[in-house]
Amino acid sequence: MVQDVRGGQIERFVNDSIAHAQEEAQREAQIAASAHLEGVRQKLLEMEAKIDGGLENISQHVQQLVE
Repeated sequence: MVQDVRGGQIERFVNDSIAHAQEEAQREAQIAASAHLEGVRQKLLEMEAKIDGGLENISQHVQQLVE
């Protein structure tokens, strides 16, 4: 009887520990994914700025050729 109770307590402890570890891992994965997405967003903004600058240069060169 005492062993059954103790076994149940151990099982609950292990299950709770696993659930807590899983929640923590999911939280850390979400933080990492968010940081990665922010990095991707930043790169896209940089690329957009470079493309806009390149298009502006092309437009200026075409304008000079037309004049």
